[in-house]
Amino acid sequence: MRVGRAELAAAVRPLVTGARGRLVFEGGGLDAGIWSVGPSQGLIRDVAPAGELVRRTVAEAREVIHRTAAQWA
Repeated sequence: MRVGRAELAAAVRPLVTGARGRLVFEGGGLDAGIWSVGPSQGLIRDVAPAGELVRRTVAEAREVIHRTAAQWA
């Protein structure tokens, strides 16, 4: 069966308009649509509590500050 352009457009319109994806971001409906991800997903090592993430970030920042300061000393 051959599908015309209008029929094809009508069939894919709900999938590409972003309406389902918007449900993910606005309402938290994880099963409602697609999730946007990029190359950064490859950098995820674990899923840690927020407090642990803050501790890691502060420790990394201190390390960078000390390393940079040592270069200028």
